[in-house]
Amino acid sequence: MGLVARQKSTRHLLNIFDFSEPRKEIDRKDIECHLCGGDLIIKSGMLRIKHFAHRPSAPCKCDYASHPESYEHIFFKNLIAKRIGAEFSEYLHATAQLEFPVPEVKRIADIAFTFPGGWVVIHEIQLAKISTHELAQRSHDYHDA
Repeated sequence: MGLVARQKSTRHLLNIFDFSEPRKEIDRKDIECHLCGGDLIIKSGMLRIKHFAHRPSAPCKCDYASHPESYEHIFFKNLIAKRIGAEFSEYLHATAQLEFPVPEVKRIADIAFTFPGGWVVIHEIQLAKISTHELAQRSHDYHDA
């Protein structure tokens, strides 16, 4: 489930949670996947959380691992990205990016904070059960990248 799209005309990243009514506020012809450049659609309604998705006629060409995310996972990704600066002064001048690609390890980090000096700190929201081995592997991958 994609929370980020790239605007074709400006190359800026769009967070779907920055829009109260994304179907009305975003030009659907002017968005693409920030990972593979594929065409996206906007899904938003009363029964599902708003998100970007690849067009059924143009499936994802991304070679990154992905998995379904719960409402709670998505909620906390967005909350931390928007509020961490208010809680931790070290993050006041950092720029948050949801769904940050890490090509060296073919992973998409939940949130990456880029600091003015170029330092990047990745935060993962882990609500599903995973093994300690998998957790260690993710941490190792991000550290190496």
